[in-house]
Amino acid sequence: MKIKKKRLLIILSIILLCVIAYGAFWLLSSYGPDTQAELSLKGSDHVDVINTKDYIYFKPQLANNNGIVFYPGAKVDPEAYSVLGLRLAEQGIPFVVVKMPINFAVFDINKADKIKKDIPFDNTWYIGGHSLGGSMAAKYLYDHPNAFSGIIFFASYPAGKSNDLSSAPIRALSIRGSVDALVTREKVEDKVPYLPSDTQYVSIEGGNHSQFGNYGHQKGDNEALISKEAQMNQIVDAVVTFIK
Repeated sequence: MKIKKKRLLIILSIILLCVIAYGAFWLLSSYGPDTQAELSLKGSDHVDVINTKDYIYFKPQLANNNGIVFYPGAKVDPEAYSVLGLRLAEQGIPFVVVKMPINFAVFDINKADKIKKDIPFDNTWYIGGHSLGGSMAAKYLYDHPNAFSGIIFFASYPAGKSNDLSSAPIRALSIRGSVDALVTREKVEDKVPYLPSDTQYVSIEGGNHSQFGNYGHQKGDNEALISKEAQMNQIVDAVVTFIK
């Protein structure tokens, strides 16, 4: 009987170690940048890129007053949003991609505080994010309603009543792809009561969840019906129109 109990404990220990190992692998694995994103990290003739341990700053040489602090999606490397950052900066919009612990914004929701200290700017800037990053940006803005002019959801939405921004003194923009399997139209519409009544909603026909960044296809998402370039063009146009 003692031998059987010992064997059972060994088996359970092995199973527990496997579960822990898998959990660690899942947390530490991420979606990395594609070739185009890596090239965008070099900047351009009109945009300087400042890459630190806490953020990647796409700094236009001729900047608009309104910039964006951006929280990445879960398990997505911040570098994967370099195309978006460079494209917006080329339109004169400063864009700061925040680096989060193990690529999860939920582990440092208030990271925007550090960005504001390192890159002095006033509250005319916007906060935003992709997927989980957008939800955590909403949480930050709920706790600091006067810190930014507004929020931009990139395939995202506020978590719920606990992050109700409907009465906040902000502007809001929500962009999603029509074939996004992770942030569906129903999910976005369900959170409408928690955003200002004048929130602007943009649906990109044929766009999916993954093509808000440049990191390949995300598990669980639908295949896009338009190219990455076509979707990115519409994302950039929507943001520029909203801000300018």
